[in-house]
Amino acid sequence: MRLFVLLFAAAAAFGADLRVGLIGMDISHAYTFPKMLNDEKFLHHVAGARVVAAYPGTRGVKERYYDRITKEFQIEIVPDIPSLMPKVDAVIITSGDGNLHLGEIKQLLAAKKPVFIDKWLATKFEDAVEIARITKAAGVPVFSASSLRYEKLTADLKFPDVIGADVWAPGGVEGHEYLEASEPAYHAIEMLYSVLGPGCEQVTRVVGANFDDSEDVVAARWKGGRTATVRTLRPSGPFGMVVFRPGGVVQSPAKPSITYVTLMNEVLKFFRSGVSPVPMDEMLEVISFIDASQRSKDAGGNATKLRR
Repeated sequence: MRLFVLLFAAAAAFGADLRVGLIGMDISHAYTFPKMLNDEKFLHHVAGARVVAAYPGTRGVKERYYDRITKEFQIEIVPDIPSLMPKVDAVIITSGDGNLHLGEIKQLLAAKKPVFIDKWLATKFEDAVEIARITKAAGVPVFSASSLRYEKLTADLKFPDVIGADVWAPGGVEGHEYLEASEPAYHAIEMLYSVLGPGCEQVTRVVGANFDDSEDVVAARWKGGRTATVRTLRPSGPFGMVVFRPGGVVQSPAKPSITYVTLMNEVLKFFRSGVSPVPMDEMLEVISFIDASQRSKDAGGNATKLRR
């Protein structure tokens, strides 16, 4: 780790931008992140790194992202992940299908370069545990988070005395291309963990009879008795949160601004330090929360404990 930090410190001392590689071009962030890093005139530009090469991935590549990435930023397209690694200092995975993440991670372990996994660590809890195991064994730093964990609407509601929270976020409907990234309200769960921290013990999930039109609600209990709910608004809706404190209630704005800037700054700090701002145990607990909520739904809404 010391050598890793020294190498990145040396690059920073000479003012060199970090060379970032992209894996996956099937979600909007595959374009948004290069736009933020490579376009110096962009309102939400973040300096210090550039996306220099990309592997489109094995899921259905969105041509609109592929064309804009290659034409606007002249990013080199490579045929596979091993070809990507010698060209970059760090990697961002923007494959929307979380089932692919474990296989993608396995192909870049030998390079020992830091990896940010967009959206969520993995779809399956077992895959997330395996990612944690193999990256730790290989000495590969990993960070995964939703931008909503760091956006202003969440940061403004982080108080040391929060005793509970209600969070809501848009969710897809069956067959929607982004269902996996938002089901069950992953972004809202990340917001919840930002203000309550880890320690959730069990969840209970209730879904209305008409899936396409209903509100999907997860009630959760934390160690020590704190409680929270996550409400998925279908077929769409805003992001928002209410936190409960001994002295009152605080609510986020009705129309919050979301820019990804704070997240990207955290990603670049992580790339340079090799230290994730979110501990792996907490990243795994977020996936365990999602896993438990699905098992609760499958069991008809029974209270379900998180797996560890």
